[in-house]
Amino acid sequence: MLNQYIDLSLTKHITQSQLPTGYSTLLDHDDYMTLRISQLKNCTLSITKMFQEVSPDNILHRCVILNDDNGTAYIAAFIEIYLENLPLDVRETLIHSNKPLGKILIERNIHPKFSNRKYLLTKRECILVPYLRDCIKMNHLYGRFHSLLTASGEKIADVHEFVTHMERDAVNQVPSVRSMPTERKQEVVT
Repeated sequence: MLNQYIDLSLTKHITQSQLPTGYSTLLDHDDYMTLRISQLKNCTLSITKMFQEVSPDNILHRCVILNDDNGTAYIAAFIEIYLENLPLDVRETLIHSNKPLGKILIERNIHPKFSNRKYLLTKRECILVPYLRDCIKMNHLYGRFHSLLTASGEKIADVHEFVTHMERDAVNQVPSVRSMPTERKQEVVT
């Protein structure tokens, strides 16, 4: 279902050291993106749902934009949330509110383990949602993949997050296409 909204075959794995400074600050941490951007930008964040659907196997598939009160979109996220591994009230809030996943988990005092982090570099064309793709001004997008796990190791979510807005000095640090790794991204099997 995720492949209807993002083409991961265009995405390359990179190392943490290949992230430009500004991107490293946003992506290299064991915390929610909501908290990181709220602290860095001193703003309140919400999500705009581009797409959301609960599959028959009880997985919430969603494509969201994480934006501030001024409408600046900082992150495009493609998330698969395993609803059966969350309390019922959390499931309902996720489905019916515009609160980010991280904010909901914090409010419910759920502290997942971040697992299997990978840093990503891709082209804007990997985003298959036309409205979202057209909002992004950068040709290259840095991002990360990680899984969120319960204390007992059950999967809460698989998250692909791509930075869609950076200040000008950080954007200038984006490498040319020639410096992108040549190996193809391996499919993430969940």
